[in-house]
Amino acid sequence: MNSRLEALIENNITKNNFQLSDFDQNFLTEIDQTLTELEHENAILENKIHHSDKRLSAINSDIIRQYSYINELLHINLPEQTKSDKSQLHAMQHLLLQYKDAVDSSLIISKTDIHGKITYVNNNFCSISGYTEEELIGKDHNLLRHPNTNDIIYKKLWETINAKKIWHGTLRNRKKDGSDYYVNPAIIPILNTKNEIVEFLAIRKDVTEKILNEKKLIFEQKKATTILNNQESIVVISNSEDGVVDVNNQFLELFDFESLASFKKKHQCVCGLFSEKEGFLKKSTPHVYWVDAMLEAPQKSHKALILSGSDTGRIFDIKSRTITLDNKPFYLSTFTDITEFEKMREKSEDAQKAKSEFLANMSHEIRTPLNSLSGFLQLLEQTELSEEQQQYIEIAKSSMHTLLGVVNDILDFSKIESVKLEKNLVKRNPYKVFETLFKTLIPMAKNKEITYRLHIDPDVHHCIKLDELHLSQILQNLLNNALKFTPRSGSVDLRINSIMKEDAVQTLRFCVEDTGIGISKDKINTIMKPFSQADSSTTRKFGGTGLGLSISKSLIELLGGELQVTSIRGQGSKFFFEIDVGKCSACQVNSPAKKMQSDRLAVSKKSLSFSKKIDRDFKILVAEDYEVNQLFMGILLDNYDHLIYHFADNGSDAIDKLREEHYDLIFMDINMPIMNGIDTTKIIRNELKLDTPIIALTANALEGDREKYLRIGMNDYLAKPLDINDVTRLLQTYL
Repeated sequence: MNSRLEALIENNITKNNFQLSDFDQNFLTEIDQTLTELEHENAILENKIHHSDKRLSAINSDIIRQYSYINELLHINLPEQTKSDKSQLHAMQHLLLQYKDAVDSSLIISKTDIHGKITYVNNNFCSISGYTEEELIGKDHNLLRHPNTNDIIYKKLWETINAKKIWHGTLRNRKKDGSDYYVNPAIIPILNTKNEIVEFLAIRKDVTEKILNEKKLIFEQKKATTILNNQESIVVISNSEDGVVDVNNQFLELFDFESLASFKKKHQCVCGLFSEKEGFLKKSTPHVYWVDAMLEAPQKSHKALILSGSDTGRIFDIKSRTITLDNKPFYLSTFTDITEFEKMREKSEDAQKAKSEFLANMSHEIRTPLNSLSGFLQLLEQTELSEEQQQYIEIAKSSMHTLLGVVNDILDFSKIESVKLEKNLVKRNPYKVFETLFKTLIPMAKNKEITYRLHIDPDVHHCIKLDELHLSQILQNLLNNALKFTPRSGSVDLRINSIMKEDAVQTLRFCVEDTGIGISKDKINTIMKPFSQADSSTTRKFGGTGLGLSISKSLIELLGGELQVTSIRGQGSKFFFEIDVGKCSACQVNSPAKKMQSDRLAVSKKSLSFSKKIDRDFKILVAEDYEVNQLFMGILLDNYDHLIYHFADNGSDAIDKLREEHYDLIFMDINMPIMNGIDTTKIIRNELKLDTPIIALTANALEGDREKYLRIGMNDYLAKPLDINDVTRLLQTYL
């Protein structure tokens, strides 16, 4: 007998010595049989529900068990003699109703007849559907069916429950207001004692939030995948432990892999595709993962060369960052194909290199004859000349300097255009620097009888850090223009004022003001452009390349300032700019190049003021391939006692001579056939191990040359055309 029924009889009938009639015995036997069958069905139900949802299974079994008791026990018609024990059954009814309320409060429950008409709904059912109980009872359950639900789903549902089996699934329903909701029901056929279906019990969970979240997740995943696969760049997700875990379609297409799996059959790491090349990312090692280099220096550009099939190789710019997936660190790397850009850059660099070489050669070819012209004019100037001959020499020198100025402007503009300028700050006494610069143009001012004045604010600090080379070039350009465009008897003023000073920095304003021809308002912006002047007649009347102001403007910007101008046509112009300079406590002594001899060289010979008294002659080697320059250097060196000089036509010839005898000083031309001056110097220092002073002679005169020549072992530097006084200074310095 069913254990619960047996206990009930024992507690309520046997203990009270009730005698049951045959009818009662048969009735209880029938109840026992029914309960046993229900428990058997419940066991099967519990087993199936357990595999779909543990929580739902437990609650469902309670509902079915308690609901069965309610339906069976509460409707037992006991004979008159047992009605006195009905209170015991009511106690059980009260307990079971509490179970029912607990289930009703947590799940969505409904019953339908065998035709699908709703016979019962709980409060949760009404709440989620938006219908009242009155609106639902007696209505077909299809009232809640979503119109987009496939008919096949309901067909299989009815086939399952009509076969007396429990149906599990997920259904999309529609509320009264037309909105959607999702439930996860277990629909259970309820059988009578004859094993006939009498109704259907549906127990549901609201899974709307879960379904919507899943849909959102699927959408986000699809969106991410779509974005990933529509990126122009290649995207790779990896780490050192798992290797590559995901890639986008571009990766597979470009590197010709069918899938990530096919890639991983050949490579664990994407760096397996890298081709080793200097300056490019390297493959991983047991101690270093390939991404580490990028993470350590994210501000740098990191490139990888990847060979693909018959391709000569593609160059990628790669950026990586750390991401977290499932609480595990990964690297997200993007590969941007910059092959065409790199080709263009290489072409541009080749073109720039060719341009630089052309400028160097042009400078050499122009300056070399100018060197000879300048040298012989200086020598000729020291001979006995008539007034007319002296005038001719001055004209020739003026023309030569004009030509040299044009060459310098073109070279400076080319250097600015190729962005090869850098600041070079040195400690200087500004009063000496600006006074020396100012004096260089006094002859030009005297020639035009121009009042030429220098004004330096006494508040300017006595020692400042400035880019002397570029600042001098700027001021010389501005002063030269002012003198050139100011008519005879006019005035030109250079003013340097301190407008602000702090503990370590001082702001200086530089102003060049003239009473020249002036500039019209519509031309002020034009004159700052390369190869431009106020009008076409300016070039014809005053000469020049039209590059001076453009160069000055760029150099001022390099120093952190801005060139400004105010002008009135026919009355004059004012060019001014401001820059910050650092203060210093002590200035370096001006280099020997600033201490130039002002005395002319005598013709009848003179002795050099050597630092030591000696009784021997000095030997000088001049490595120079241009015969006219050899002639000039020979005539120049012949002016001195105690000097013996030899010529070498190229670097190789110079090496041979140095192997044979000792020299006290070497003048080394940079551009020579067979072996140039740079390679020759390296051999002298590294192979011959000689410390003989070497003076570079170059017609290129490009910025940075001096530093470059000093780095390779030269001692000093002279730019062509050579100045006799500079040569004398170096002879005195090194001998």
